[in-house]
Amino acid sequence: MPASLDIKKKLYGSVLVVGGGLSFPGAPLMLQQRLYAKLPPMFQRSSDAIEVCSNPKDLEPGMISWKGAAVLSFLDTCEELWIKREEWERAGVRLLRERVPFVW
Repeated sequence: MPASLDIKKKLYGSVLVVGGGLSFPGAPLMLQQRLYAKLPPMFQRSSDAIEVCSNPKDLEPGMISWKGAAVLSFLDTCEELWIKREEWERAGVRLLRERVPFVW
């Protein structure tokens, strides 16, 4: 079933780049322009369709992914994603493909 227009609009407005990937001059503007160019015409009219924040509040950009991982590690809902040493030794990389919540 295709996604509704509201969901598509939220997805286009929910792109998050973490780490030091946007630390070079002009990177946030370049990413914003490229994403805007890929927006369907119906979303391009909205001025708040895409926002790229390269400097998160009170966080060093190179450390934000570590902070996110620390928060994630304490959530009960993510406990099933943890891989124990014995599991890794038994299944290896194959286990990653089975457990990760995203396609790679």
